[in-house]
Amino acid sequence: MSPTTPSPSRKLLLLDLDETLILATETALDRPADFEIPPYHVYFRPYLAEFVTSVLAQFDVALWSAGGERYVREISDRIFPEGALKFRWSAKRCTLTKDWQNGGYQTRKHLKKVKVKGYSFGDILAVDDKPTNFARSYGNVIAVQPFSGDESDDELRLLLDFLRQIKAVPDVRALEKQNWRG
Repeated sequence: MSPTTPSPSRKLLLLDLDETLILATETALDRPADFEIPPYHVYFRPYLAEFVTSVLAQFDVALWSAGGERYVREISDRIFPEGALKFRWSAKRCTLTKDWQNGGYQTRKHLKKVKVKGYSFGDILAVDDKPTNFARSYGNVIAVQPFSGDESDDELRLLLDFLRQIKAVPDVRALEKQNWRG
C-alpha cells in the first residue's frame, strides 16, 4: 500500500505543526533547542516521540501546516520516520480568505482537499491549535492548547489518551470534542 492510499478501516489523523507539535521561535528559550533551522530555534512539545510512535500504529497520519514547503519538510523529517506520513502539505495547500471584520486575511485548511485522497469526512480527525483554520469542518477538529515551550506541557499525553478511546468510532464528526480533556 502506498503512503497516499488510505489504509482500510483506519482514521486519518491530520496534524498541524507550529504550536501543535513544536515551537519554532527566533528568540531562544532558556534551554537548548532540540534543533535549529535558521533563524528558528525548534523545541519539541513534551511527549512528542511517544505520541508519534503511538499514532502511527493506530491511524493513517498526515501533516498540514501553514508554513513554507522547505520549513515543513525539514521539521517533519526530524519528527516522523521516512515514509510514515500519508502526505505532507504546506501553505501552498491552504486557502487565504478575507476577514471582513478586521480587513486582513486568514489561513484556512479545507478538508474537501483531503477528501480527494480517499478519506470520508467521517474518518478525518484534524488536530490544530487554531481550530478556525478548519472553519468549515469544526466537527472534525480537536483543538489543542498552543505550545509555548513549557516543559511541563502534557497536552500530547492527554490527547493520546483521548485518541485511543475514539479511534474506532464510525464517524468522528458525531463526537463531542470541545471538552476532550475531561
